[in-house]
Amino acid sequence: MPLPAESDTQLITHVRNELNNVLAAVIGQTLLLLREELSETAKQRVETIEQLAQRAADLVDQLRKAEHSDWRPRELVPTPV
Repeated sequence: MPLPAESDTQLITHVRNELNNVLAAVIGQTLLLLREELSETAKQRVETIEQLAQRAADLVDQLRKAEHSDWRPRELVPTPV
């Protein structure tokens, strides 16, 4: 039995908020790490983590937009990491 639209919206909002909290912490920690002296390899790895976390944050933003009925998802294109 499908969930009512209001329950769907509440679930999306809850998941979006929880993911935003995690992503904010990951992005914040990567920015702090980048202030430290790191080997070039470690710096590249931290930058990759930050970029992927930002990409996930962009997806979460799409969820926020999905809460509005006039929004349509953009085509997602896989990107290599």
